[in-house]
Amino acid sequence: MKNLLTKLTNFSTTCHPEVINYEEFKHSSIFLPLIDVAGEASILFEKRTHNITQGGEICFPGGRVEPNEIHNPILTAIRETSEELGVTADKINILNRLPRLITPDGKLIDAFIGRLINVEFANLAINPAEVAKIFTIPLSSLRTLEFAQYMINSANYSGDSSTDPQLLPVEKLGLPERYQGSWGNKSYQVYYTEWEDEKIWGLTARYLKYIKEMME
Repeated sequence: MKNLLTKLTNFSTTCHPEVINYEEFKHSSIFLPLIDVAGEASILFEKRTHNITQGGEICFPGGRVEPNEIHNPILTAIRETSEELGVTADKINILNRLPRLITPDGKLIDAFIGRLINVEFANLAINPAEVAKIFTIPLSSLRTLEFAQYMINSANYSGDSSTDPQLLPVEKLGLPERYQGSWGNKSYQVYYTEWEDEKIWGLTARYLKYIKEMME
């Protein structure tokens, strides 16, 4: 397990982390938290409360970068993690910065990975206004995850994959009905995986797949 954590700490990204016109993007920052559960390093996920944006979906802690954080989005990741999981900033140990992601609809995402230290999973005080539940996947189990890859041709998207098996089958996968209609005029590449009864897809699945590949 120590070797797995060392990989996550020492790998370097080949991306250029800065974007000249970053202030023109809607900007968010997320944190991929690692926590020891039964002596095993695990990655923690949140299930969003149903009455908020993207309610019921699986995500990592994070949120919008505030104007005073725009030059240091790690502050956003720490602040949001503290608010959502009920941990103080001194319990959050950043290990590495992950590649930035620009979504097809023009959002800029900063991402960081790190550990929750001296924190018991059972003692996390989640914020019920934002988080319905939390769960973990052991790092050693990431290699067992299989990721399906779908495309969304947004201009004509109906959610019906019977005519094109590459389209995201919203109804078949049991994803929220709000994704059944058109997504606009851009095409999206979407990853999907499952852990026990939880459906992990979209941005969360993309970063999870990246971490799996970095550890191989």
